[in-house]
Amino acid sequence: MKKLRHALYAILNSSDVDSADYRIADYLIRNIYSIANFGIQDVADACFVSKSTVSRFCRRIGFADFNAVVQSIRNVQMRDYKRFDEYLGFDAQEMTDAYLDQAIDCMLKVREYATPEILGELAQLLFSHDTIGIFGQMQSHSVALNFQYELASLGKYVSCFSMMPEQEEFILNSGKDSMAIIISSGGKYFQDFQSHFDYLSSDRPYLVLITNNRRLTRCVPYDRVFVVPCANNTASRPLSLQLFANLAVMHLSKLLETNKVSTPQGSPQDLCV
Repeated sequence: MKKLRHALYAILNSSDVDSADYRIADYLIRNIYSIANFGIQDVADACFVSKSTVSRFCRRIGFADFNAVVQSIRNVQMRDYKRFDEYLGFDAQEMTDAYLDQAIDCMLKVREYATPEILGELAQLLFSHDTIGIFGQMQSHSVALNFQYELASLGKYVSCFSMMPEQEEFILNSGKDSMAIIISSGGKYFQDFQSHFDYLSSDRPYLVLITNNRRLTRCVPYDRVFVVPCANNTASRPLSLQLFANLAVMHLSKLLETNKVSTPQGSPQDLCV
């Protein structure tokens, strides 16, 4: 379900509002809890497209066909839950205080974990790889996007695709000199396509996982796992991951300052731009 929701929002955020893809994504996201009762013809009729167009759309967002989309929803136990439900039992001021107290506690936990050694290690990995992809889903994707923007401010350009098939394409085919950083609070990013990923290949990218899951200190197929501490509450996710990514960029900036290069004419120039 999370993969489907992420894919639909990625289409909505990147497609022309008059396009068939936008109409299909908009219809599915508005009716996501009813799709299990629809047939492909129902969707095609509602979106004024053909069944083959719906099928192509499903493949584009990473599903074999429309039936696979339906099955992904049937496999999830539906529940009426909104992201901030845990605070709604408080009055207005208590609700604000509870959220901010949890956010402050989250910052303190990250502060304890994010030592110069750990941040320096991630900064060195960023420094030593020219081809980098940073990926996540849902809230973790927002962390990946901000990570991309902050690195760009240093002149470090990385890929951050919205669609899962594009992310998978990078991971499967970018080669051994590249690096893929997966941001996943629960650490389950690979479960959708691990069956056709050869993690023993000598030609795969260096894989880094940034997660909150304490059980994944070492985890196939990752080469390095950073387990950022996080309480099980809304305020801490994805804040803890965002803080850690920002700190890594700061340490990369300092590393770049100590590794200045010269232009061909011999005048010093920072790698940071």
